[in-house]
Amino acid sequence: MSSPQLSIQISDNTHVSEARRASAHVAKLADFDSHAAGRLAIVVSELARNVLVHGGGGEIVLQCVRSDTGSAVNVLALDRGPGIQDVGRALADGYSSAGTSGTGLGAVNRMASLEVYTQAGKGTAVLATISAISASAEGSKPNDTTTGAVCVPIHGEARCGDDWEDKQQMDKRLVMLADGLGHGSAAADAAEEAIAAFRANLHRSPREIIEVAHARLQKTRGAAVAVAEIDFGRQVVRYSGVGNIAGTLVANGSSRSLISGNGIVGHQLAHVHEFTFPWEHTASLIMHSDGVNTRWSLDQYPGLRSKSPALIAGVLYRDFKRGRDDATVVVSREAKAA
Repeated sequence: MSSPQLSIQISDNTHVSEARRASAHVAKLADFDSHAAGRLAIVVSELARNVLVHGGGGEIVLQCVRSDTGSAVNVLALDRGPGIQDVGRALADGYSSAGTSGTGLGAVNRMASLEVYTQAGKGTAVLATISAISASAEGSKPNDTTTGAVCVPIHGEARCGDDWEDKQQMDKRLVMLADGLGHGSAAADAAEEAIAAFRANLHRSPREIIEVAHARLQKTRGAAVAVAEIDFGRQVVRYSGVGNIAGTLVANGSSRSLISGNGIVGHQLAHVHEFTFPWEHTASLIMHSDGVNTRWSLDQYPGLRSKSPALIAGVLYRDFKRGRDDATVVVSREAKAA
């Protein structure tokens, strides 16, 4: 399920402190007790410092994630530095490539579920998940989530004009991404209205959800909207989109672009088309707003497909955000067999 995300640019020591303060706000959203909030603060501080010292600067993205099993916070640390030569050594206390004490990633690894993706000369992305339960109880393996995202506003805006949500129903999953026109509060209002329409109409098809959203968004400035229904039993995806939402199915080294029609949900809408595509059990659905460049390919990132959806979203966001609009990347895939 989607929730507000905070992005902190890291380029000097004051931003490390800013990230730590932001973690306190997110801890409250997650209903963390003092112990969980303390662990989150340490993890954020260590990762922000690593981004600054080892990555030459970058970004921290914080997201509160709620599920039936409780709340957690995802911390994404993104940089375009030299990469980590030996991830195993970097996770051990006492190792450093920059003359520091080397306790950063080692400390994070003890307090959070940790996942790392790194490329020599291209940067590092770290996903740390801190849950409301104790560190010993949550274990050290990353959560095997099926949908993850990065959804952050353009720099200087408090509210994001993009919004997204997913909902699992038996052997089907519905995913919506909405991009309110422009950015700021008015765009956020439009995107949130689209999400409200999605929540109230989960029994409908993607095309019907967009048609219902069109009626609700007429009081707003309008939005680009796309809805996908992944039917894991029948192994098909039904997809309907209006406006500049990009959708792609990626599987077994190939990709297929999903089709969105012209228009503005809430204002300019002719006939809404719905298309059906085959789904493979190893596939991923990737959707993003026009704040992210479309010229990406997972072939550029060896081994990234096997990482969690939130980490995949973080890498694509880091490397392809345009920087002049709100930016969202949503990645969804089938749950791994037990």
